[in-house]
Amino acid sequence: MTNAGRILDANLAVESVSGQRSRPYNVNWLVDYEFPREGMLKGTRLALSGQWGSKYTLGTEGGVVYRGDATHPVGTYVIHRRKLFGQFTTFRLGVTNLFDLEAGNNEWRHTGLARVQADGTPIYQYRYTNLTSWNLTTTVDF
Repeated sequence: MTNAGRILDANLAVESVSGQRSRPYNVNWLVDYEFPREGMLKGTRLALSGQWGSKYTLGTEGGVVYRGDATHPVGTYVIHRRKLFGQFTTFRLGVTNLFDLEAGNNEWRHTGLARVQADGTPIYQYRYTNLTSWNLTTTVDF
């Protein structure tokens, strides 16, 4: 109970939440298509997915709210399932952060507010955007 009291005391004085958890809106979406079971691509699925996050509060200084960037990374995967050597085998090739519909080709994004200069110009903290990641897995059912 003592720890819970300390956590409450530390958070009740916070005027506004900042960081990615302050995003007012998040949307996740997925489009998954399975090819017909007759034909050359039987057992194959294609998918495209995305996670859109609205602009969020980086910090508040002198009553002014500074906002971070919206993001919309898109990924994809291909799954193929077939019988090999008498065992069902699944191959999956996935790509995350293929591109970002909001950030475009930017190499970096705003992640925080370091300080605000006397003239009101914000000095932001930056981070490189997430790199494209490729993942190939194979699963054999016994």
